[in-house]
Amino acid sequence: MERRPASKKQKTRRGAEITPENAAQVLSAAEHELTRYDKQSAPVSTSCEMGVIEEIYCENFMCHRKLRVTLSPHINFITGENGSGKSAIIAAIQICFGATARTTHRGKNIKAFIRHEFDGNALVSVKLRNDNSDAFHPDKYGKNIIVERLIRRDGWAEYRLKNEQGHVVSKLKSELDAMMDHLNIQTDNPCAVMDQENAKLFLKGTSEDKYKFFLQSTDLAKMRTTYTHIDETTRMIIESALKSEVAKIATLRDAKNKTKKQWQESQSIGKLEKELELLKTELEWSFVDEKETITANVQKKLKQKECDATSASEKLSKATKEAQQLEQDQNDANAKLEEASMRMDKNHRQKMRVKSKIREARRPIQQYKAELSQVTRTKQQLTRLHHDLQQKRDRHAAKLHRLNEGNKDLRDRVGKKQQEVAQTESDLHDTEADADAHRHTLRDLEDRQDDCKTQLRQLYQEAETTKKRLNSLKQQKQNRVAAFGRNIAHLQQLIQTNLHQFTAPPIGPLGMYITLPDDFMRFERAIE
Repeated sequence: MERRPASKKQKTRRGAEITPENAAQVLSAAEHELTRYDKQSAPVSTSCEMGVIEEIYCENFMCHRKLRVTLSPHINFITGENGSGKSAIIAAIQICFGATARTTHRGKNIKAFIRHEFDGNALVSVKLRNDNSDAFHPDKYGKNIIVERLIRRDGWAEYRLKNEQGHVVSKLKSELDAMMDHLNIQTDNPCAVMDQENAKLFLKGTSEDKYKFFLQSTDLAKMRTTYTHIDETTRMIIESALKSEVAKIATLRDAKNKTKKQWQESQSIGKLEKELELLKTELEWSFVDEKETITANVQKKLKQKECDATSASEKLSKATKEAQQLEQDQNDANAKLEEASMRMDKNHRQKMRVKSKIREARRPIQQYKAELSQVTRTKQQLTRLHHDLQQKRDRHAAKLHRLNEGNKDLRDRVGKKQQEVAQTESDLHDTEADADAHRHTLRDLEDRQDDCKTQLRQLYQEAETTKKRLNSLKQQKQNRVAAFGRNIAHLQQLIQTNLHQFTAPPIGPLGMYITLPDDFMRFERAIE
């Protein structure tokens, strides 16, 4: 399929959507997807040196105990009777390349592929050719890649990728996916693997189903998913970048408003400086006026104080005389007071000596009272302890007497209960063993029932298909045109009815006008 380059308009539109920060990353991812699709869509080399299945090996897989199928590098036909295991080979290829059990339409889970009545593990292996200039890691795998899948009885499965010598190189599912992507192996593509169930669905499918089949077969569905993912990723990146830019714009707007405010404030500084100079001048003159007013007031107060000083001198002389008389009176009073204080101190010292003697006399009496109170409390505690001890002795004796009387009956009951418990445990063990056996039998019967239902459903489907095929053959025998489809006869009637709308009668079906030469009659069935 040829990939057309994007038009100039598309590039301009995408370039407007992608930001400079993520443009390189998005374009790199898109180019990687397109390059990988071109590799997958490139025509297969005629030398068939890469990705060709050379050998299939099954061990305890479905109906095969051990089966090894060696294939040629060209077309291979596998024939056999019904139930001989032809479909098991297709299922082995699908399972080996990572398909699920439901994809193969051969089982509900992966452990259903283990051979019936076999308790071990199953193994499927596919040997691929890897000999080409575009081979997958030829330095690690060499000219052959062996893909193995070990299916365990517990439902787990393990992948192994080996080189041409049989040595394990990797056990990772991601390595298998990378190899399949490189070699363009698609087990889910109906053009690559068409089993019976998918064939029936294709024949019975509607036009929408067939269109989906076309999209899946040509990888257009995968391309649509890839482009959708790229568009979604681009949209998310653009939204994230847009949010970031909006936040930056808000930050820049705040910075702009702040700077504008600072600029406006700087413009008003000149006016403020002029006003400041004017205020300084006014302040200097205001100091002069204030000092002159203060000086006048001080002079007035000074004159008033001089007058007051003269009057105060006269009063001071008079007060000095009165003070001298008062000092003489105070000295006399102090002498009398000192004498009275001496007598008072002497009486106080005598009083303190008497109080000290009284306290010393009372101290032994208080000590004797405290000791007597302590002895009384100790005696009361001893009396209570003696009484409690006697009560405990009486209760212990009564309890011991009761225990001795009921000990014999208790021992008899314990022995009898132990015998009953032993018998119950034995019966429980037998019952659990029978239940396990019944559960095992029930699981086997359920598995057989599921297998029978599956086989019966397949037989019903095959019978229905055979019946439809028989009816089709009968119609073809009666009417040769019916072999080209059930609607061909109706189409011919419509053409005959509307012949006047054609410049020349349409010719068809084309198969009625095609015959094989005698030399090629042996290919008649294959061509049909």
